[in-house]
Amino acid sequence: MGVFELRLRLVVGLSVAALVALCIGFVGGASAGIAGTASFTDPVGDALGGPDITGVRINGDPATGQISVSATLPGFPLAVTDGLERYVVFWLDTDRNRATGDPEDGTEFGLEAWVDPTGRWWNAERWNGSTFEEVPGSTASFSRTGDVLTWTVSTSELGATSFSFYVLAGTWSEAEQRSTTRDEAPSSDRWEYDISASSTTPPPPPSTSPKSTVGLIVDRPTASPKAPIAGKPFAVSFKVTLQKTQTTLVFDLATGETREDLITTWQPLARGKAVATPTAGSKPIRYAASIKAGVLRVSMLIPKAAKGKLLRVPVKVIATDSGKTVTKSTVVSFRIK
Repeated sequence: MGVFELRLRLVVGLSVAALVALCIGFVGGASAGIAGTASFTDPVGDALGGPDITGVRINGDPATGQISVSATLPGFPLAVTDGLERYVVFWLDTDRNRATGDPEDGTEFGLEAWVDPTGRWWNAERWNGSTFEEVPGSTASFSRTGDVLTWTVSTSELGATSFSFYVLAGTWSEAEQRSTTRDEAPSSDRWEYDISASSTTPPPPPSTSPKSTVGLIVDRPTASPKAPIAGKPFAVSFKVTLQKTQTTLVFDLATGETREDLITTWQPLARGKAVATPTAGSKPIRYAASIKAGVLRVSMLIPKAAKGKLLRVPVKVIATDSGKTVTKSTVVSFRIK
């Protein structure tokens, strides 16, 4: 399990039998009779071939304090035969304060599910001030109906009736210790939910004026050399693509009609800002970062005393296009030789 890139902080040292005792298998059905609904959508086809988050729905009942969070995930299998793991996780910022909770993103609660060669699993975790751990005596539950995965949890367990959140899904290679596919929803910033209010984001109505959305895709990294060596220079590079989806008016030669069409284009990111915070063990490392011709490069000198430690390289890309600022973050890790 790649805890450093995926941020799926599972309890270390549990046997498969212990995990089975903690987890409930995939079952059909979902909670009913729930008020306080919010729906969210994510672009289709942005998962690079892995599990694709296309929709999120949250139902909350202020009277009982029960909240159900659901994700629609085409491509999330019931079993895997290729040795790779598929995962999905809701990260909740229950106090809506990014300065508290996990220092990486300010979240305090995680609801996750994954499928690996040993079976199907799910989990609920809470930030304890220094790491994520199993929720003692958790009453959370999990179900799956087709492509819809649903977790139900109480507000007393969350410690909040409102929160901001985002969802991650992807494919994990244990052998390579990295994600081979990754989908983040929303692609920038967070969604918001309040059990006392209902909100839905329906498909936008037809419009005669062009609309556009802008996003970033950070591809899998390449390293030079292939592994960091104590006392030697090291660099990690990512291809960064600017994805732009625009609603435009087109003339259909077959029908003679003018209609709206959604056009998506991809191009290497020409300009942007990169922020990295590499560490060897717990100690920060000086670095230089640049973006040129669609390639983000982070270079550094590995300290001589860092042999055997874990090199962790969180990277955040910030870009502006069409007056919109978008961000994308990723994390890679290597063992220093």
